[in-house]
Amino acid sequence: MVVEYEDIRSKFEELRNFIINDLKLLVGQENGGNYITACLIVCACEALSWLRNGKPYKGELFFSEMMFPHKWQAVASTLYDALRNGIVHGYETMDVVIGPTRVVLAVSWKQKPHLKFLRSGQHVYLYLNIQTMAADMKHALGKYEEELKTNCKQREVFYKSMRQMKNKWEKQPPQEERKRWETLLNGDNWTEWQSAWN
Repeated sequence: MVVEYEDIRSKFEELRNFIINDLKLLVGQENGGNYITACLIVCACEALSWLRNGKPYKGELFFSEMMFPHKWQAVASTLYDALRNGIVHGYETMDVVIGPTRVVLAVSWKQKPHLKFLRSGQHVYLYLNIQTMAADMKHALGKYEEELKTNCKQREVFYKSMRQMKNKWEKQPPQEERKRWETLLNGDNWTEWQSAWN
């Protein structure tokens, strides 16, 4: 199967624009929403990794391969997991424990340099700078777009993954909830589209 860039361009651009526009809104604030911006970045990695690598739920691949300096790539999977799962499931980063050392992931808005350690008492902090991560995400999207334009295998993976994603992107409610849905669908909760926006 030969997939041309034009076959996937609109879907890629839509995703890229959603990510970049949301990042601009968030990082443009004087003081940030550190966790919500970090969450956007790692969730974007989840989608981009599926489309780039053909592997669902492997956001750490895009995170490490496209956003991290070479010397950090070997540990990026653990960083991704501690950042993503910590924030998504507990709204706090997870600590990374290496033997007796506990590394606290500290998400900095602007002040602290990216990927730098700081020892304070018995704690070791690893700073992740949101401004740097947002810039890295924009750069990674640009690199990925170039890959798609020049690499037919990458376009094929994107195309196939996009179709898999679309086929899986639906939610069937459990049987006991279906009747409730049917009641709501048949009830008076309807609003005409035009009147809702006037």
